[in-house]
Amino acid sequence: MPSIDKLSEYYEHVPFCISDRILELRLRRSRFQANALKQTLLQLDFPLDGYIIDIGAGIGGLVFSLREIGFMNTIGMEPRQIARDYASKTLNLTLNQGWLLDANKFIDKNRQHLLILSHVMEHLADPSAALKYLKKHFSGSLLWIEVPDGENDARMQDNHVVWQLWLEQHLISYTAQGLATLLEENGMQIIKIERGAVHKMLPKIRDKEFDLSYLCFEASNKIDFSPRILTKLLFQLTLYLPAFAYRHLLLRFPSIQMPDSPFYLRITARI
Repeated sequence: MPSIDKLSEYYEHVPFCISDRILELRLRRSRFQANALKQTLLQLDFPLDGYIIDIGAGIGGLVFSLREIGFMNTIGMEPRQIARDYASKTLNLTLNQGWLLDANKFIDKNRQHLLILSHVMEHLADPSAALKYLKKHFSGSLLWIEVPDGENDARMQDNHVVWQLWLEQHLISYTAQGLATLLEENGMQIIKIERGAVHKMLPKIRDKEFDLSYLCFEASNKIDFSPRILTKLLFQLTLYLPAFAYRHLLLRFPSIQMPDSPFYLRITARI
């Protein structure tokens, strides 16, 4: 497990290159997230003028989307200068410098608080310590977490190489029960757990993706691009491309819950 200093250094130097197409897809996903979160907050009587802190905001897509739908007191915290600069330049959005343990600097004592950890928990070396910090400074506030749903992928593939290949920046994989238990052990009350309703074809397509990726990984690891490997790769591509097109249509014209992220897990809790 890398140290906190090494993790910070790593994230500060991750290549940061986002095309207009990728930005469009990220904002599309952020809008889905924001609308899903709004429905939950309305059920909990969280006011539109409530104070929302998005910790690890990245380029600020979720902050941007929440403000779009009326939550104007939403701020983002992001440690990486390059991400903050991108948010400022592309979205005209100012993000605050800071990381999880700086969140108490932004407390507004006159408002209700919601803390967001969107695709942050899987990057933490010590998630329990982070939750203890939130419990100390934000007791009684709401917490909204989204992480990749490890249970879905684990059900399809047992090969650990896949996790290294696809999620090389992720230190921990969560199931719904595991994440709920972690929160409860740190004194938090689970309000709501949401898991994407996975269309029956998506796991099969995901399985083909893993097969293709593992084959590429195996070939590059062994520096083996023999006719046998290339033939196998071509065969896998032939199988995968129609599946990819089908998946694109499913996600583009969704008929399922959490349409752009069926492999994600969301938990709402009271700190």
